[in-house]
Amino acid sequence: MLRKTCREFAEKELKPIAGILDKEPQIRKLGELGLMAVYMPTELGGAGLDYLAYAIAMEEISRGCASTGVIMSANNASFCTKNSTRPTALDTRAAVCHGGQVQEAQGHQRLHRAHAHSWPQPGQEGGQAGHPASSTAQLIFEDCLVPKENRLGEDGAGFKIAMGILDAGRIGVAGQALGIAQAALDCALEYSGKRQAFNQPLHQFQAIQAIQILGGMGYVTDMPAERHYRDARITEIYEGTSEVQRIVIASALLKEHGIV
Repeated sequence: MLRKTCREFAEKELKPIAGILDKEPQIRKLGELGLMAVYMPTELGGAGLDYLAYAIAMEEISRGCASTGVIMSANNASFCTKNSTRPTALDTRAAVCHGGQVQEAQGHQRLHRAHAHSWPQPGQEGGQAGHPASSTAQLIFEDCLVPKENRLGEDGAGFKIAMGILDAGRIGVAGQALGIAQAALDCALEYSGKRQAFNQPLHQFQAIQAIQILGGMGYVTDMPAERHYRDARITEIYEGTSEVQRIVIASALLKEHGIV
């Protein structure tokens, strides 16, 4: 049922406009379908489903538009901030933050989760890549007052918290990459059935990469293949590069067999 709902939404609402996506109407519809909080508890307004359901939803939505998949993935705050209030509206203990993030996914949102160092520790340079329609922006803190109750972890625990977030994010990225691959295959199958060469359709010749079977048309914006190519590349970078993922996988296998 979940896969069917996501696929119908992606096919009808996202795929036709993915190349020129105006994201606001689609985000409201994602919320109406319960897809903005698939694995969040029902008591917090989420769907209360598991990570398998989340991966399936990411796959089907990303099949229609990978950028919308990013928006669907990077949006849920911690349970600790569910009753958040404006720090200027109450008397509270708070921290004042200075600094910024060069690339922040969903950068135009009004509420952000940030990792901060306690002074006088220097910050670390970093960045984040993303899809064009996922609102990546530079985030700057200047005298930013953060209430004590909005703190999500203990001092020095930021890296551990970030790694936990990455573990969940990697599930979504895997689903997203699978959806992009399926979209590329759909595009190649459709084109190879229509395009004629030497008096027969292309699919009668050979199975090759999607962007190659489209020839020059795979490089122009009139066809979705070039967008799938760009969207797929980032899945090898964010939430851990392919090299980092291999280290994580190897470490997990060694631990499972009691070697480390």
